Amino acid sequence: SWESQSCGYHGDDGYLYRGPGKSESFGPKFTSGDIIGAGINYIEQLLFFTKNGSLIGAFPKDIKGPLYPTIAVHSQDEELTVNFGKEQFCFDIEGYILEQKMTQQSISDKLYLQPDISHWIVRSYLLHYGYQDTLSSFDAASETDPPANHQTGYGEPPEMYGLSHRKMLRQLIINGDIDSAFKRLEEWYPQVLKDEISVICFLLHSQRFIEYIRAEQLEGAVKYARANLANFLAHKAFEGLLK
Repeated sequence: SWESQSCGYHGDDGYLYRGPGKSESFGPKFTSGDIIGAGINYIEQLLFFTKNGSLIGAFPKDIKGPLYPTIAVHSQDEELTVNFGKEQFCFDIEGYILEQKMTQQSISDKLYLQPDISHWIVRSYLLHYGYQDTLSSFDAASETDPPANHQTGYGEPPEMYGLSHRKMLRQLIINGDIDSAFKRLEEWYPQVLKDEISVICFLLHSQRFIEYIRAEQLEGAVKYARANLANFLAHKAFEGLLK
């Protein structure tokens, strides 16, 4: 356990060694007849050692990469037995897992959530991604017991504006009708296309180029790329993507 990215519990002094030259007092010494266990607590990202069924201690799992169990013996002709779960562990691992779950549950129980927060989480998701039909059905189903805005502090989100427009734009792009998407954007949100080298313009032009390829219109694809995508080459943000 003197190597980097390693740790070990030494029986001769009870010290914990973590990497080259890093040692600290950890637990009791151990010798012949003792049963030493090692484990990982993935919930809290801890490594721990046990002795004869009792937890000795835990420490942060700061080792990167895969872990390999290793045992070092002190003298020639020493023998030992290992158990990777084929037999019952001396340490009550099931009880330890249950204790960890109860601890996490206790932490969760102490969290405070506003009334009807789940309603607004779902609604905000549908609204943000423009699922207009699902949002309408969701609101209709909630009318019998609608969450009150004065309880949650939420008003009508500003994203509600233009929801039908966003739905139509998404459908045009999914259908590959990029020309119509450009026309609708110019009509509804001209400020979006004002910057001709914006990320939105780049993505739409790229998709239009792809649609030419899909339609096997290679000559049209080349002409379109030269006319609309070449302008982005002068900007480092798009240079890698275009190449």
